[in-house]
Amino acid sequence: MINDRLERIGDYPFDRLRALLDVHSPRPNEAPISLAVGEPQHEPPPLLQRTVDANAHLWGRYPPVQGTPEFRKAVADWATRRYALPAGMIDPEANVIPVSGTREALFMIALPVVPESVRGRRPAVLMPTPFYQVYLGAAALAGAEPVFMPATRETGFLPQLDAVSEDILARTAYAYYCSPANPQGTVATLDELVAVVKLARAHGVVAGFDECYSEIWYAAPPPGGLEGRPAGRPDEPATAGQASAGQASAGQASAGQARQATAGQAGQARQAKADRQERAEAPR
Repeated sequence: MINDRLERIGDYPFDRLRALLDVHSPRPNEAPISLAVGEPQHEPPPLLQRTVDANAHLWGRYPPVQGTPEFRKAVADWATRRYALPAGMIDPEANVIPVSGTREALFMIALPVVPESVRGRRPAVLMPTPFYQVYLGAAALAGAEPVFMPATRETGFLPQLDAVSEDILARTAYAYYCSPANPQGTVATLDELVAVVKLARAHGVVAGFDECYSEIWYAAPPPGGLEGRPAGRPDEPATAGQASAGQASAGQASAGQARQATAGQAGQARQAKADRQERAEAPR
């Protein structure tokens, strides 16, 4: 029997896009650019090929789920430098885990942080619209109601969490926030990220920051969710999870794109579970 929650996801956006494009014919004098699955259009960096070749003898072994200690430390060190975080804030042994791609991380995080109910009601998951399809899939498979926050010209192309009603916030378990935004490209300011974290903490919501495009920038790198901790609380970035793609031109391998993901404090999930349970049992 198929899980009926799958029906809530609807058609995949690339299938809908393909239907829109099928009625158009490309110019015969120009090579078309495929928009089928959004794959990179540039050659991967030579470093990736050299690294794959140098480790070819390891292809017959399953990689450890937690990754290697060296990799986890490299990720923690990079995040600390990139976001000017306090030394030791990211523990490579507790706060970093590799994933096959950011899509996997963005989907999987919803499963442990979304409970069956919040105060006896169906949980809600906030997400911007337009949005990356995996947000909707994660919410649907977790049994939550997706709540769409407009990210249009009227809102500065970013979702406004403070515009969500108190009634919805009272049953919200998780919120997706994407900066730089996909597909708009808008970058949230540090003040906006701090506001997201503060609102999430005030309502017991886990905030997840999708930062897949954080390393594509011109004059200055965009701020990140890990920087959004309120002043005076450097030891508590717990509500700010982060998933980031390492490079826009991610190398192609037989298993797919090589990506990296870093999580906020791993204790976030454990604390969130306790908070969700307390809220589920509390009277409205």
